[in-house]
This record gives sequence, structure tokens and C-alpha cells, in this order.
Amino acid sequence: FIFAILSGLAVLPVGGQEATEAPPESPEASPAPPPPPPPPPPPPPPPVPPPASTGADATVTQPPLPTKEECKAQMITALTSKAINYRYGTWEYGSKGHQELWPGGAPECAASCDKNAECMHWFFDCKDLTCHHHGGGGYEEDGDGQFGRDFCFLGDSVNNARRLQAQASAEAAKPKEL
Repeated sequence: FIFAILSGLAVLPVGGQEATEAPPESPEASPAPPPPPPPPPPPPPPPVPPPASTGADATVTQPPLPTKEECKAQMITALTSKAINYRYGTWEYGSKGHQELWPGGAPECAASCDKNAECMHWFFDCKDLTCHHHGGGGYEEDGDGQFGRDFCFLGDSVNNARRLQAQASAEAAKPKEL
């Protein structure tokens, strides 16, 4: 048997046969092995978080919005501590607009209604954290839980009290007919 070696042709004797060897290779004749591959680049450094800003341009992270149950508990406490009269329910008709009002809630809703001379009634809805203002006219819906109105805080503005007082004075000033 004869074995051939790919790097240089050499015949080696196997089983008593004569072998023919190729002349030894000179160092200049063989090509140099390829250089090893370069090492992989190091991974990029992790991003550096921006420094916390404490100036006027600092962003304030708002706490998560409350659930309707958490809102209701917070509004009861806030309205009671500020001695703001309220009941559960909503007002229908005579809308003067609404706005999202959190944080602030029902006390802020009552205060903003009092500042508006056309606002007679307000309600704050804990289901969607909105403040609703209403003028004269319309009617009150009770705080029925079936319709979710047990999560709505309803109140009358100081403007409504003035309007009712003026209305009563005008009635009293009228001459009485016999």
C-alpha cells in the first residue's frame, strides 16, 4: 500500500516495498501560514444614564393614577377636611364644560366652579378623573351605584347660593295678590 500525503508527495514503504521521497522542502518554498484572525472587538460600554436635573427644566414623575376606589377614599378625606359640602351623584343638562383634573380632584373642581360666575353646580367623577361644571337649569341624578354615580361627588357653587338667595328676595319683594 502506498500513502500519499497532500503537503508533499512522498511514497512510504509499506509491507517491505521501496519508497520514493520527495526532496525536502526549503523554508522559502512553502507558503507561510495565514495570520490568525484579529480578536473580536470588545462589547460596547453600557449607556450612561443622564444626570438627574434639579433645575427648572427637571421633569417630575407623576405618581400613578388612582383606581376609582382609591380616588373615592381620597376625595372623601379631602372634601371633609376642607369642609366642602357634597353628595354622591351627577348633574344633567346645562353643561358649561369639563376637564381632566388630577391631581386636584373634587376640591379643585369645587374651587374652579366657585370662580366662574356662570357655574352653579359641579361634579367630580372618580371613574375618569374629570371635573364637570353646570349652569342653571337641569336636574340632579342620585348617587345610584348601578350607574356608577356612587363614584361621583356633586356640589353646588357659591354662585348657586347667591342666585337662589336673589331669587328668594325678588319673590319676597313682589306685592302679594289677594
